[in-house]
Amino acid sequence: MNTLLTYFKNLKISSRIALAFILPVLGLLWFAGSGVVEHGRTWRQMVALDQLIALDSKVGALVHALQKERGTSAGFLGSKGEKFAAKMAALRSETDTALTGLRGALDGLDPAAFGDSFAAATGGATQRLDQLAQTRRQIDDQGLSVG
Repeated sequence: MNTLLTYFKNLKISSRIALAFILPVLGLLWFAGSGVVEHGRTWRQMVALDQLIALDSKVGALVHALQKERGTSAGFLGSKGEKFAAKMAALRSETDTALTGLRGALDGLDPAAFGDSFAAATGGATQRLDQLAQTRRQIDDQGLSVG
């Protein structure tokens, strides 16, 4: 400890002043850097939240369109194809538009970034949506029951 004190006493005044300022400046840089890192993390979280909000509105629109199509399809099946055919075509077009919007939102999203369960749920829902055309053919052919 004496050698350090002796070393400090032997320094020029300009070196002592520089040393006195270096520690506060290093501290300031540390806290500023920490703030920048924290703001970067917050920004990334906000971008992810924005993506989820956009996805939520697309999912909501698709669910609503699918529910309307499902009700009309049930009426079509219940009437043995005698009713709701024209309305069903219009609702299918609405559902297809909503499905295109959802797929567009999913294209810009990395589901794995939101966790394994989110990625699995998204993958499962996408697979079921890929079967929509097959289900529609079965409805058109009266191959499904209302229940």
